[in-house]
Amino acid sequence: MRKFDQLLDETTDVAVHGHVHKQLLRYGSQGQQIINPGSIGTPFILTGKAEKSLSQYVLLEVENGELGTLSNFEKSPMTMKQS
Repeated sequence: MRKFDQLLDETTDVAVHGHVHKQLLRYGSQGQQIINPGSIGTPFILTGKAEKSLSQYVLLEVENGELGTLSNFEKSPMTMKQS
C-alpha cells in the first residue's frame, strides 16, 4: 500500500489516474481509493491482436462533493480499423 501513497496527499480521498491503459483499484495506507479507469481510445491489448481489444471504463457517481457509487469496471469490445 505504501507505494500507492505517493499518488496521494493528506487531503485526498479518491485519486483517479489514467496512464497505463489498464483498469486498477487500489487503496492507500489511510484507505483512500486509487482508481485507473482504463482506456477507451487506446485500450490495453490482452491478446496482442488489436481486433480483440476491449475498451475499458468505470462510472463514478459524485453526490454533493462526495464519492457516491463506484460501479463495476466496464469493458466493451472494440474493433480497430487498419489503415
